[in-house]
Amino acid sequence: MRKVQSLVLILFLLMIPVIASGSYSSFHYPNLPVFSEGKANGTFNLYVQKEGKWQEAGKLSYDRYLRQKALDLTKFMGKEETLKIKLIKQGGGNAHIDSVLLNGNPPLSISGIEANLKKLTKDDFDVVDASGGEIELQFSKSEGTAILSLTARIEEKEVSKTPFQYPLVNLYKDIGHNSQFYTYKIDGSGNKNDILIFKEYSITGSGHPSGYTYG
Repeated sequence: MRKVQSLVLILFLLMIPVIASGSYSSFHYPNLPVFSEGKANGTFNLYVQKEGKWQEAGKLSYDRYLRQKALDLTKFMGKEETLKIKLIKQGGGNAHIDSVLLNGNPPLSISGIEANLKKLTKDDFDVVDASGGEIELQFSKSEGTAILSLTARIEEKEVSKTPFQYPLVNLYKDIGHNSQFYTYKIDGSGNKNDILIFKEYSITGSGHPSGYTYG
């Protein structure tokens, strides 16, 4: 039986999340760099509606990685039964929100983006797009403090365009006759063997979670 060898070369862009949500059992980046205010890509500017008027309450800075930050809004609370908050992204490229909570409670409603409120209740890498426009959130109020917790990320305007190249020994190199390749066999019936060609842990350059890529 004649054996045929095929060469497999697979390219994945770094901007694509690789098996992102399935690679972690909880909200966690491996080796997450310490946040530097000077390296922030942009901010979410926060406003609170009090007596029918929007008041600037502060801002939270973010880089490419999902980070949880908090802002005390207690002094901005009025007599209204609910607390209305507006988020406006400033600077950077694409942005995503993983969760937004007030005193640990999710919003009652959201407008300005198409989002399932359930996606904003916990940090699990299941994000919503917050790249443009204004986002208005309405929360139920509780006695005492009003602490807003926002887990979000803001990308650079230009993300890495370096592709993943497998085998990883080919990374950052031009592909040619001297490159490394994977080999698999096809039996005489033309059906390939059901085997795992490769499994490589791929570290993204966009801030998306890293994860395993399978071939």
